[in-house]
Amino acid sequence: MAFLTQGVKPVGMLIGGFLGQAIGIRGALYFAAAGTLTSVVWAWRSPLRAKDAPDDRGATDDAGAPGDAGAPDEPGVPQPDPAAAA
Repeated sequence: MAFLTQGVKPVGMLIGGFLGQAIGIRGALYFAAAGTLTSVVWAWRSPLRAKDAPDDRGATDDAGAPGDAGAPDEPGVPQPDPAAAA
């Protein structure tokens, strides 16, 4: 993935240079700003944004490992008995 994102930077620099030469620096900056706003609109209207995020309650990680009581204030998680430890 990094190859794709890093590999297009020289192409973008060349296009930006040609654009700045053709329409001026101010026009090239306006063009770049419009492109940035276009990407924001694209992401905002994306169908991926409309999908629900997965619920973390069923996630398995090291908090559910045997012998781990989890967060101290988390409801439903058995807490160690301090009297048994003494």
